[in-house]
This record gives sequence, structure tokens and C-alpha cells, in this order.
Amino acid sequence: MLPRIPVIIIAIIFFALWSSWQPRKRLLQRIRSTWGKAIKRERDMEAISDLFRSCDDTSGALDDRTWNDLLLDDLFKHLDRTESTVGRHCYTTGCVRLRTGWTNSKR
Repeated sequence: MLPRIPVIIIAIIFFALWSSWQPRKRLLQRIRSTWGKAIKRERDMEAISDLFRSCDDTSGALDDRTWNDLLLDDLFKHLDRTESTVGRHCYTTGCVRLRTGWTNSKR
């Protein structure tokens, strides 16, 4: 008969591995089910344009009329697949750099 301590330790290790595997499995299923589909979320495009206007140098940037004529707000929404606030900030900041031109972005 096995001593109780090793059996308990093995049971705890097994439970820990199983419990950490289940959330990963659910996350993978959610990613696979939503892959390639647009995320329906309200985006505050006014706040995003305010972020652009707060940049120091926007001299080489697309003006609002050109931006709107090219429907770049719709493209912005279509490409936005971020899940977190930090991801949204990085994506928005990258789009602002794209709008102002790579030569004007500060690194």
C-alpha cells in the first residue's frame, strides 16, 4: 500500500495541471471561433481623432477630408482586433503614427 503523502502530492499536482489547462482550452476555443470575424464594439472615433490632434507635429499628416474620403475610420474599425485596453492604446497610437507619417514619429 502506498503511503498517503505521495498520493496526496500527486493528486494536488494533477489537479493543478488540470485546472490550469481548462482555461487555456476555453481561451483557444474562443479564439478559434472568433478568428477572422469583426469585433462589434463601439469605438469613440472622436477621442481617437483628439489623440491625433494632440500630437506635436502633424504637418505631414493626412487632412481630415482626405482621411474621410478614403474611409479610413472604417478601415481602422475593421482592422481593430484588440482585446485589452493596452492593446487598443498601442493600436490607436500606431494608427496615429501612420496618419502623421513615419518620418514624423518619435521613437
